Amino acid sequence: MPTYVYLLRQLVVRDVSVRYRGSILGGVWAFAAPLIMLAVYTFVFSMVFQVRWGDGEAINKTDFALNLFIGVLLHGLLAETLNRAPGILLQHASYVKKIIFPLWLLPVVVVVSALLFALIGFVVFVLAFVWLQGIPPYTALFLPVMVLPLVLFALGAGWFLAALGVYVRDVAQLMPLLVTILMFMAPIFYPVTAVPEAYRDWLYLNPLTYAVQSCRDLFFAGVLPGLIGYLKYLGGAILVAVLGLVFFRKVRWGFADVL
Repeated sequence: MPTYVYLLRQLVVRDVSVRYRGSILGGVWAFAAPLIMLAVYTFVFSMVFQVRWGDGEAINKTDFALNLFIGVLLHGLLAETLNRAPGILLQHASYVKKIIFPLWLLPVVVVVSALLFALIGFVVFVLAFVWLQGIPPYTALFLPVMVLPLVLFALGAGWFLAALGVYVRDVAQLMPLLVTILMFMAPIFYPVTAVPEAYRDWLYLNPLTYAVQSCRDLFFAGVLPGLIGYLKYLGGAILVAVLGLVFFRKVRWGFADVL
């Protein structure tokens, strides 16, 4: 296990460094990009559109931007995994022919890399929240607990898509469409209460919905989610992760023949 941890760390460092190779600002972009996003959301939605949230009540300049920003961060975490996973083995085809290389680590690298950038985004979010709203409630400390199931879901989906992408190359073309659908079918640009009650249960089939709603409740309502609901969400995420890994291990023996 220590060997795998060391290898994972080296692969993640390499993955992150490649992203900014050749750029002038380098890693500064990891902080600059979320700041620019937050500034744009604040201007567009609070100044231009004069949007309303929830049951039509007017909100102040920054509430909508902060609500939207936390949803976008969670969507970005899942979206990066779904978009990159189908091609991760194709990009590292030379590793497939190395019998001793643990191929299952490659999708993990994608998830950990996405999680690191999401973490930077959440740091920006918390700093903006403190500046604009004040100290968040104590429930905000449970943010990692709420994000954990989404990470597990991303990991399971990453294993499944990485393996499937070797055999079905069309998967990589389908993912951007699916990612867009997941974004609009989750309460990112709107609260759950804006959806007619008859359709809300369908909304929760999207793995983003519970995560977005729960994280917002932690910061804006100071409310923890119900234990039963959270355990169901966590259990479903663990099941997806296990099934994804089982599928990956079952079909990995044919990777070399295809690649």
